[in-house]
Amino acid sequence: MKLIAKKLLPFLLCFALCIGLIPFAASAHEADEIYPDPNAEVTTLETVTEYNPIFSEHFTHEQIDALEEPSAIKGTKDIAATTEYAMTPAEAGAQLRNGMKTRQNQVVVNAAVPKSTFDEYGANTVEDLIWNQALTVTTNGEEGDYLSISWSRKSFSANYTTSSDGYYVLLTINYSFIYSTSMSQENEMKGRANETIGYFGFTQKTSAFEKIETIYNYVISNVSYTDDNNLDDPIYHTAYSAIVLKDAVCEGYAQLLYYMLWRCEIPCRIVSGGKHAWNLVWLRGQWYSIDATWDSNLGGTHTFFLRRFTMQVQQE
Repeated sequence: MKLIAKKLLPFLLCFALCIGLIPFAASAHEADEIYPDPNAEVTTLETVTEYNPIFSEHFTHEQIDALEEPSAIKGTKDIAATTEYAMTPAEAGAQLRNGMKTRQNQVVVNAAVPKSTFDEYGANTVEDLIWNQALTVTTNGEEGDYLSISWSRKSFSANYTTSSDGYYVLLTINYSFIYSTSMSQENEMKGRANETIGYFGFTQKTSAFEKIETIYNYVISNVSYTDDNNLDDPIYHTAYSAIVLKDAVCEGYAQLLYYMLWRCEIPCRIVSGGKHAWNLVWLRGQWYSIDATWDSNLGGTHTFFLRRFTMQVQQE
């Protein structure tokens, strides 16, 4: 991952936002209402199951499958004339993102894709585009990278047909998720984190550096690296475990920092590699690396605090 130059960052962020706002095809089609063609064939695709790659070195697929099982996908949802369809990748991604944020085990996404686009790229590419939009980085600490490491398994199936005017392919994607936390646990995490931030007493005069340092010091002083016996439990890879149980592995440290820093309007990312995860923060026009896991294990030092992003991946 290369360091993003200060002058390029606003342009790249704007470009990424615009990609999600454009229609699925370059030219929009005028239509007051979209209905499926009652005489058109409905095609059903096979279910695809994917496992979160960030956990691939921590858990086997069998271990993930043995977790609490969501209700099985019973085929795909029938396409109804009253369905409201997303017209852009960003709209479709928002449908999926909102379902994931509220820890819905079953999420249904409906999209109207111009037939020319669908015929050229296919259902899998369209699904990839929607998925990437769902996980795009925003200024909300519950979204973006936070959401990217909140699920351990996803399954999805889809069906599609054509619209009554023949211009659109009407795509319905049915997702099924296994998450690392429940909605009640997420609410408890947010309550604890927001209360802690309030205790810090930040004002408009508090600098970005002071916010980063205060939050970082809190995390490395109050979270302990969990016992090896807990490494196979997904809950210890979460912000919930870090702030509520005060016990976590690297993903938990990184996820908690991500939420708290974005809550204080500090741009932040989660990066991973070599069985380890840590954060980047945007400060004074450039990205810096912060690794709360390692500084916590070193007794609360600042050895891995605000390093230029050129460090080698640390092995746990």
